[in-house]
Parts: sequence; C-alpha cells; structure tokens
Amino acid sequence: MTKNQKIFIGIDKLVEKKEVDRSLVIEGLEESIALACKKAYDIEQVEVKINYETKRISINGFKEIVQEVNDPRIELSLDEALTIKKSSKIGDDIKFKLKIEKDFLERAIVQSAKQVFRQKLKDAEYKKIIETYGSKIGEVVDGYVEEIKDNYIYFSLDKNTLAVLNPKGQLPGEEILPDVGVKLIIESIGPQSKKGPKIIVSRVGVELIKYLFRKNIPEVKNNEIEVVSIARDAGNRSKISVKLTDENSEVDVVGSCIGSRGSRINKIKSEINGEKIDLIEYFSEPELYIANALAPSLVTAVQVIDQQNKKTQVIVPDDQFSLAIGINGQNARLASVLTGWKIDIKSESMAKEENINYEDDII
Repeated sequence: MTKNQKIFIGIDKLVEKKEVDRSLVIEGLEESIALACKKAYDIEQVEVKINYETKRISINGFKEIVQEVNDPRIELSLDEALTIKKSSKIGDDIKFKLKIEKDFLERAIVQSAKQVFRQKLKDAEYKKIIETYGSKIGEVVDGYVEEIKDNYIYFSLDKNTLAVLNPKGQLPGEEILPDVGVKLIIESIGPQSKKGPKIIVSRVGVELIKYLFRKNIPEVKNNEIEVVSIARDAGNRSKISVKLTDENSEVDVVGSCIGSRGSRINKIKSEINGEKIDLIEYFSEPELYIANALAPSLVTAVQVIDQQNKKTQVIVPDDQFSLAIGINGQNARLASVLTGWKIDIKSESMAKEENINYEDDII
C-alpha cells in the first residue's frame, strides 16, 4: 500500500465515521499539509491539491524571482528559477514542486491535525448539524439520555449528534431515565464552540403539547378538531382551547380529546410528567370563551370593558374567587394568555361594594 493510498483510506474512514462531506475533509487535509510544509521547508506560500478521483496529491511552492535573495522563504534567485522554468525573469512569481521526504505526508497530517484538521472536522460537523436541524427549530424529536451532569441532561438525537437540555428547559420534578425515548423540542442551535453539543432542546414549550395532541388524538391529526390556543405553566398546568373545523360536525370536541375514561388525555399527561390539563371549548364570543377559560371556577358574568385593547371584567361567586384567581394567580394568568384578553376578576361582594352592575351580563 502506497503512502497516498493510506491517506485516501483514512479520508473514507473519516467520512463514514463522522458522516460529513468528503470535500470538507479533503479541504481540511489540504490546509493541514500546507501548514506542515510551510514549517518544515521554511516557505511562506504552499498550495496542496488532493484529487480524490485520481488519488493524486500535488504540493507546490510559490516564490518571487529576484536578482539577490534576502528572504529565502518568499524569494528565489533567477539562476535557480531558470532551472525550473527557462522563461523565468525577475519580478515573476514561480510555481515549483516541493520535494517531499519519505513518509512526510503521514507525519504532517498527524503533527498538524490538532491545529487545522480537527477544526475543519468540527466545522464540517457543525455544518451538518445546521443542515439537518436548522430547519427543525420548534419541531419535536426523540432523544435518548447520554449523560446527566451538573443539572444538564445530554441527549443523543442520532449517532453523531448530541443535544443539551438545560435546567430552564426541564419540567420541574421530572426524572428522566436512561435508555428511554424522550420527546424534545428543538429550541435553538448554539454558535460553534470548542466542545459540547450545539443543539439546545426543551420540554417546556407549547410545541410539545401541540405535538402530543396530534400524536394521540386522531381527530386533531386529521384536522377535524383544531387546537386554537395553548397557555402553559410547564410542569404544573396547561390550558388548551379546541374547536371543530366544521361547525356542522357532530364530533364531541372536548370528549374526543379526553377519550374513553380519559385514555387519550391521560396518555398526553403521562408524557409531560403528569402536568394538569384544562380542556377549553373555543367560542368566537369573548364572553363565553373567557368564562370557559377560567375553569374549573364558575363565572357569574363577563363584561367587555375595552374591545380595542381587549380588556374584560369578570364577576365570580364569592366562594369561587380564589379558584378563579388560582395559586399565585396561575388560573387567571393562563386564561388571559389562552384567550388573548386582559381579565380583571372580582367577586360578587367586591362588585356590590364598587356598584358594578352586571345583571344583564349573566351567562
């Protein structure tokens, strides 16, 4: 086996192992060899060309032809130049073949790999990540735990791609087990770095809820039911509004999402660590929509205060006030996000004290 054959076999192995473009591997090798030649032969300008098809490697140097050599790294005397090219003249740049020592190429690659070649491989791997996952931002993929370190969880998305789930992207209290497939949202692709995964994933976005509804509810997958809006306090509670795409359809919009004995909705909950889910039927009338969105609390009346700025005032029975607000304001906040309306909640006693008339708005 010739020295060139060994190099080309090495190229094929790298391409197969790293699953990167062969041209990028060759480009990295060309730069690596050129750098090594510059150091070994004390020359400023070196060009390396690797032809994969012919399995040939050409290495050429370039110098300026001068009358008197002051810097041998960049200059060549006219007398020497004439031995290479008979038409040489002072001021010309001359190209000449470098005389490479036996086994130099293999040594050059090994010596320079840490500097140029490895970086090229990293660039190639990063380019592959961008090409493969750049168009998948916001999509849900399967990941398998590779390592848990300092509250960061590292997943393999495929055999050569790692992703990181940082603490902000994790569901509170969730225990993720090794060798179990986990649904992950592709959140972003980080900038090139010296080490570590480039893909940032999450489990807290609404995209995961949308995905699970399409996966587990056939009527959502075939577009009989539309998921209109999602408001999520990840790990605690989500509110999801749904509607029929065909108003004349006889499909039970909420019942279809729940499933027989809660089978469908429970399957979704099991994939998000038991997170509570409030299913809300969507109505185009804001009063009905907001009243539904504040479930599980009962609502006495909803008044639209400012249509343009989407402000409403909601009256609830005294014993429903805390439930309507929710712990730390969660229920009211999620209802506001879900509907897109600002919601000011008052109990019936508070409405009476403030002389708020709401009899005509009872729903």
